[in-house]
Amino acid sequence: MSTFVKNAWYVAAWSKEIRRKLLPRTILGEQVVLYRREDGTPAALVDRCPHKLAPLSLGELKGDQVQCGYHGMTFDCSGTCVRVPGQQNIPPTARVRSFPLVEKYNAVWIWMGEPHLADAKKIVDVPHYGEPGWGWGLVDGQYVHFRTNYLNITDNLVDPAHTTYVHKSTIGNAAAEDVGVKVEQGEDHVLAYRWIYNASRSRWPGKWSTSRALLTDVSTTTCTRPRCPAWTLSPSMPAPSRPKRTRTAACAPSA
Repeated sequence: MSTFVKNAWYVAAWSKEIRRKLLPRTILGEQVVLYRREDGTPAALVDRCPHKLAPLSLGELKGDQVQCGYHGMTFDCSGTCVRVPGQQNIPPTARVRSFPLVEKYNAVWIWMGEPHLADAKKIVDVPHYGEPGWGWGLVDGQYVHFRTNYLNITDNLVDPAHTTYVHKSTIGNAAAEDVGVKVEQGEDHVLAYRWIYNASRSRWPGKWSTSRALLTDVSTTTCTRPRCPAWTLSPSMPAPSRPKRTRTAACAPSA
């Protein structure tokens, strides 16, 4: 039995990773293939042809459609089969599931649960994203991989108080010792956070060091209840301003 919360938004990839080629990903234990349509909007399908269960990511992108590399069956971005080589009749069961996507905060978010519940307004709010001086250049486009259950990471991220002592050379700061952690609980999420403004700079090594006095040791974590994804912010350096962008995939999800 899966312990994943399906009716929630997850980051499927950074925006720059999804291009005009097929990108396979495993999300919540499900094989997914992502790509961009010719108009630039992202699309996502189950990475499995219903005919012989071959990964669609091993096939080819033909315009806005994915052609299976096994027998050439072709699917549009809603998951509907639009071509079966050698025959006119297309079985109604020849379809794959598609997923709602939203492009926001320089990332592509995916909804793995019931499609009709996918509401872009439920994507976690990231305050000050794209504003100068908030260090988004250190966050955008990067990954941290952990060989552990995701619940351990969720537990870590709802505990910003540990950063002062565990992460002294990066996001930790003595100015945060006596700043309490605020916890807010909504209908479907828990938010644990604290803000420390105008603290002395972090001792971040190498090219990331800076002489500017900026906000450091910021941990903002959101998670759905009871088990969920988490999002952590640790701005500590200036970054070029970028416009906020939200793009919703136009294809209607299939069942």
